[in-house]
Amino acid sequence: MKKSSSLQVFITMALIVSQSFDLFSQTDEVESLVKSIEEHNVYEWSICPESIEAEQINNFKKLARIATDEELIKLLKSKNSVVTAYAFSALVKREHDSLTSYVYDHLDDFRKLEVLMYGCDFIHGNQFETTVANFVLNESNEHINADDRNKIDSLLLFSTKEYEFLAYLLNDKKFDEKYHDRIKELVVSHKYKSAPIALVRFQDTTDLKILEKELYKNPYNTISLIEIFPHAFFKTFIS
Repeated sequence: MKKSSSLQVFITMALIVSQSFDLFSQTDEVESLVKSIEEHNVYEWSICPESIEAEQINNFKKLARIATDEELIKLLKSKNSVVTAYAFSALVKREHDSLTSYVYDHLDDFRKLEVLMYGCDFIHGNQFETTVANFVLNESNEHINADDRNKIDSLLLFSTKEYEFLAYLLNDKKFDEKYHDRIKELVVSHKYKSAPIALVRFQDTTDLKILEKELYKNPYNTISLIEIFPHAFFKTFIS
């Protein structure tokens, strides 16, 4: 009986040691991957031809496979923007619950991010536009509910910073009436070429005077505006 108990204790201890060793080995491997990502220091997407694998993409695939949720969440706070971007992408892949709070925390994260697309096109981007914006733009993303989307839109509309992401929203989205005056301000400020498109969606004839000034400066928007609001006023600009 004593021998059996001793054997059981020995087996239990051996399992604990083995699991601890595996955990430490995995942590070491994650640290090694992070170091490699930092050394390459570029956020790389699919390369062409697809039969060739880039080391940085392999680093991401392995990180997404072996890192724990806790490790990835910790890496979101990395000082290296590429590590942050890949950690976020890995959590998106896992559909992790912490993603919405991360979005709010990083709306003003404009750290530089070198992006290499398809192995040949370099883009000088930033953390928000490359990772967060793409996540929010995905309308099928169930991790951001309608209230959160509206809150994020509002924060961006009233921000003093300029967002490429907001330019897309102004071009594609119909905003609530409560944002009418703010969008007028954006039109007058000339910060976003797509702001007149957002404004004309309100189909308010009192906005035509503002739009008239803008169309004389930037007539390329005329057809888009007519398609949204076919008012006789616009004939002047196409005759």
